[in-house]
Amino acid sequence: AAFAAYQQPVVIAADARHTVKYYSTDKAGNAEAEKPISFSIDRTAQQVGYTLNPPPNSYGWNNSSVLAVFNGTDTLSGMDICVSSRTSAEGTGKTLTGWCRDIAGNIAYSTAVVNVDFSSPAVSAIQTPPPNTNGWNNVPVMVRFSGLDAISGTASCTGDTPISLQGVGQQVQGSCTDRAGNVGSYTRIVNIDRTQPAINISSPAAGQTYIATRGNILVLYDVSDNFDA
Repeated sequence: AAFAAYQQPVVIAADARHTVKYYSTDKAGNAEAEKPISFSIDRTAQQVGYTLNPPPNSYGWNNSSVLAVFNGTDTLSGMDICVSSRTSAEGTGKTLTGWCRDIAGNIAYSTAVVNVDFSSPAVSAIQTPPPNTNGWNNVPVMVRFSGLDAISGTASCTGDTPISLQGVGQQVQGSCTDRAGNVGSYTRIVNIDRTQPAINISSPAAGQTYIATRGNILVLYDVSDNFDA
């Protein structure tokens, strides 16, 4: 820009790097050499963003403590400092607030929102048909697992498991995973006996003849069963 006679203070307010040149002239017309003065103005707050460490999974959940690392972008004075924030509390929509400051002293804030669930789902199982009052089934059963998670919710469970083999104390293991990736497990005990019991008569012996009018006939026998007695 062209030089102009100084009449009043010069106000420069635009955000930028500025250089102002000046010189003085005496009444005799003598002029000194030009002198520059340089300065920068930055009154604009920087843009603040953040990254989460570790990042959330595909459901938007974390199952461990989360660190929000805040970062800023400033095209004028440049960045000075940014802060980080960590949460170790469970819950939906937990907020982490951070800020950045540029070299000019402008401060801008940002808020990260995280979902945190440290707890495994509670897993249970039912079998169809249910066992009798003695805890046994005499037909094949189907075991179905289900999970309850009060924070992130249940994402998946082990599929229905058919059990047809005979046996006592058969362990059927299953698990459920919540939306944060926590896994809970459960073991269902199944007893199946599909074999009929056998009666063995030891007295009277086969082929013996008794006269029914001469008193009672004593019959001795025992019952055997492969599993449940």
